[in-house]
Amino acid sequence: MSGELGRVLRWPLWSWRNLTITAVALLALLAFVGRATDGRASSLPAAAPSTTSAETTAAAPQPSTPAPTTTTQTPPA
Repeated sequence: MSGELGRVLRWPLWSWRNLTITAVALLALLAFVGRATDGRASSLPAAAPSTTSAETTAAAPQPSTPAPTTTTQTPPA
């Protein structure tokens, strides 16, 4: 069995044609699996919805009086 397994594993390296066939077959298999699963990974838990900063700033209390503004005076020339 190990002799046949080694022969199968070495087959892609025998020529550029075999390597190309193997690479195209693997890419096609990955594309098929990606389409079949529709990009969803079933083993990952669903992400909890997160709050955005816009929601937190809208909920923050607004100051009742505006902050005092300071004016700078230029010295006379």
